[in-house]
Amino acid sequence: MHLNKKIILKLDIENFFDNISFMNIYNKVFSLKYFPKNIGILLTYLCTYNDYLPQGAPTSPYISNLILYEFDEEIGKWCNNLNIAYSRYSDDLTFSGDFKPNMVITKVQKLLNRLELKLNENKTVVISNNKRQLVTGIVVNKKCQIASEYRKKIRQEIYYIKKYGIDNHLNRINIRSKKKYLLSLLGRINYVYSITKQNEYKDYLNYIKNLAK
Repeated sequence: MHLNKKIILKLDIENFFDNISFMNIYNKVFSLKYFPKNIGILLTYLCTYNDYLPQGAPTSPYISNLILYEFDEEIGKWCNNLNIAYSRYSDDLTFSGDFKPNMVITKVQKLLNRLELKLNENKTVVISNNKRQLVTGIVVNKKCQIASEYRKKIRQEIYYIKKYGIDNHLNRINIRSKKKYLLSLLGRINYVYSITKQNEYKDYLNYIKNLAK
C-alpha cells in the first residue's frame, strides 16, 4: 500500500505499552459489555503489571490492538477519504501519498488524546521519494525490496559457508550451535524470498535446507 508514493510519514506513539493503563484496558477490553465485573477486573489484573500493559507479554500486542481498534477505524476512514494510505505496526504509524504532513500529525494527535496517548515528536520522520523509503524494513520506492545491507549480509554468509565449509565458518564467527545458526539463516533467507521471489534466494533456501538435514 505504501509503494511508489510521493512522501511517507512515519509516526511513533510515545512509551506505547507503558501508557496503556489498567482502567483503559478494563473499559475498552474487559468491561461489563463483555464480562461480569469481577471477571473483567480479574482478567485486567492478569494482563497488566503495575497497572499498565507490560511490554513483552504475549497478551500485550492483542490488547493494544483492541485499545486502538476505534482509532484505526477512524483514522483509516479519514485517510481513505483523502487518498492517503495508512498502516500501523504496534506503536509505529505509517502514512503515504501526496499530503501535508502537519495536517495528518494534528489529526493523529487529536485522536490519540482520547486514549491518553501522545506522539513521540523525536521519532517523526518524513521521507520524500527521492530518498530511500523504508516501511518495516522494506524499501518501497519503486518496488518492494529488502534493504541492500540485509541482502548483502546473507550473500556474504553463504559465500563463507561455501568457501570454508559450515563447521569452519561457525568456528570463525564463534558460534557453537550449528542447528540454531542454520535455522536463523534459513528464516532470514525465507524473509527476503517472501518479498523478492528472486531465484537467487530460492537457491540459497535449498542449499541451507540440505545443510540443516
